[in-house]
Amino acid sequence: MEAYKNEQKDPSARKCLAVDACRKLLSSLLEYHGHAVIIIDALDECSKESRRLIISDLLSILKHSNRPVKAFISSRHSLEIEDRLRNFPNVSIEATDNAKDIENYVKTMLTRRIEDGGLLRGRVRVELRQRIEEVLQRDANGM
Repeated sequence: MEAYKNEQKDPSARKCLAVDACRKLLSSLLEYHGHAVIIIDALDECSKESRRLIISDLLSILKHSNRPVKAFISSRHSLEIEDRLRNFPNVSIEATDNAKDIENYVKTMLTRRIEDGGLLRGRVRVELRQRIEEVLQRDANGM
């Protein structure tokens, strides 16, 4: 709470916390709360050095915390990440697992944009619509 209150006093003075300060703050938060979930998104987008530090710290937390801690990590495939976390339960979700959801979303949003005139003032030929759907679905890459 002290770190949060200090941040709220002067948001213009924001600065990055040092790694050690982050570790201390996270440890304090984990001890304070009954259980925690740590969410790390796009771990593969960090530099190799940052990724190594994050994984090391996360493993230390998971092994040594006195309280239950769960971790949810999203990342594209990375042998380095998979190797470091192989001894922990994990669920792998492939980009193709949500292909049908993406297809439905693209069709729904495209229909909406055409009907409300937001795309070419609603004047979209069937061939163009099919091409747009095809390109969006193909290039979505599971996102």
